[in-house]
Amino acid sequence: QHQGQQNVEIINNLITRNANLGLYRYSGTQHVSHNNCYGNGVNYSGMRDPTGSEGNLSAEPWFVDETKHDFRLQPRSPGIDAGVALGFTEDCDGNLVPQGQQVDIGAFEYQSLSPPQDVKVIIEP
Repeated sequence: QHQGQQNVEIINNLITRNANLGLYRYSGTQHVSHNNCYGNGVNYSGMRDPTGSEGNLSAEPWFVDETKHDFRLQPRSPGIDAGVALGFTEDCDGNLVPQGQQVDIGAFEYQSLSPPQDVKVIIEP
C-alpha cells in the first residue's frame, strides 16, 4: 500500500483471486504495465482499467496447481513471454530470465520441457 506516493511502478505482476480488490489507487500517481489482473472482486479501483494497453492483461493465468500454491505457469498461460525486461537475471526459483522470447509475467519464468537428445532404442525379440 503506497497511499499518496508518487511514481509508483507496478510491472510484471500476476494479481489474481483477491476477494475485494486487485489494484487500488488511493491517491498519487502510478505506472501500471505488463500485469495480469484477473478474477478479483474488483480488478482496478481508483484508476482507469489499463487492460489491453501497455501489455496489461485480464485473463486466466493458468497456474500449475494453484490449490497447492504452485504458481508456476502452464504452457497455455497468456503470461508467457508477455512481460518486460527489468534487469533481473533470475526468477524466484533461481531460473535464468528470460527462458523464451521475452520475460514472463509473474514470479516464475516458464520452464518448457526439452525433448531428450540422442535417445537410443534397443528392441529385442
